[in-house]
Amino acid sequence: LGRRMPSIHAEWRWAAKSVLELGCGIAALPALVTSLQGARSVVCTDANESVLRLTRVNAIQFAQAHPRATTAIMAPLVWSNDQHNLRDQLRAAGVPDATFDVILAADCFYVLDNP
Repeated sequence: LGRRMPSIHAEWRWAAKSVLELGCGIAALPALVTSLQGARSVVCTDANESVLRLTRVNAIQFAQAHPRATTAIMAPLVWSNDQHNLRDQLRAAGVPDATFDVILAADCFYVLDNP
């Protein structure tokens, strides 16, 4: 009982991982933390353009405070059941590769009848 078992995630590394955050809100905190941990690419998305404008400002301030962090890309993304549509939206927003190793959805909710 006195011995600590190693976590199965003890060897996890963010380096070389591509990260997508769904519904990042104005802070994009989970995605920005991965950028600080060395993720290869970080994309923060939200369906609300005015939210993304604030997110961009916050991400710029974060990058100035943490110059070694990976630069995060902000992109509008309206969820759908169509995987191709999601990739098309990301590519149209300037995301070069719409394939991700990690998808974050922290404090994320979706309301079906939300316009």
